[in-house]
Amino acid sequence: MTSTEAAAIALQDHAALWSMGEIRASDVVNAACDALVAGLDTPGLRILAACTRAEADYDVHHLLPEALDELGLTFYPVASEAGQEAAARSLARRTPHAACSPESSRLGSSPSGSTSATDMSCP
Repeated sequence: MTSTEAAAIALQDHAALWSMGEIRASDVVNAACDALVAGLDTPGLRILAACTRAEADYDVHHLLPEALDELGLTFYPVASEAGQEAAARSLARRTPHAACSPESSRLGSSPSGSTSATDMSCP
């Protein structure tokens, strides 16, 4: 697994945990920063990663869906029972050491040369 794949999976997991109320919004921002450092790069991810801790609680719920969409990842709506169930199922499919295989996820380069995640679904 490449570092960009791992960063995309970590961001997806952080988004799912945040939507279930298990972690803070600032943890999602930190995962977005880690994704940028790993080589993922989209406008929405940059904006999300630029949030301060003070802004995170107010802005993550607006910024996260776009950032995930740009990376081809899934957003689980906050406080939605269906979203929380979907997030829990997504997390349950992976153990901390398991990862998506290259066959089930694709990372590519955008025309600008930056790397983005597309179709990061796991079996």
